[in-house]
Amino acid sequence: MLNFCPFQLQDYSELETMIFELYADDKATTLGSMSRENVQKTVSIFQSTPSVLDITMFIFEEKIVGYAILTWFWSNEFGGRMVLIDELFVKESYRNRGFSTQFFKTLFAEKKYGEVGYLLEVGIYKADSARLYERLGFQPFKTKHLFR
Repeated sequence: MLNFCPFQLQDYSELETMIFELYADDKATTLGSMSRENVQKTVSIFQSTPSVLDITMFIFEEKIVGYAILTWFWSNEFGGRMVLIDELFVKESYRNRGFSTQFFKTLFAEKKYGEVGYLLEVGIYKADSARLYERLGFQPFKTKHLFR
């Protein structure tokens, strides 16, 4: 059975390993953009300011098999809190078992952040992931993201 549990400090090395796997696997991200310092900052904010972000660990048969990092913001356009799925990762040997789908169905049903909508990014080379997200109701939005 798959469970979704809050991150705990004892999960740190496994979380860090998975984060680096995510960035190594996704050629759309900025090469070298992930660092140990960034992981440490994220965990520190999770611990000190839970009103800013959440880290959820995916546990299957008592093993950590994935994670999600969520954050949120208020949207005037949508009239409520939007949850940004900043990162979602399932270890390769556990993929195609419906774990991500189960995570999203749980997220959508619980609405534990009081959210009115969801936002995520998917790498341009991640066609399988994009198809999954589209099956779950995500669709391209009419605006373009710009970064500085």
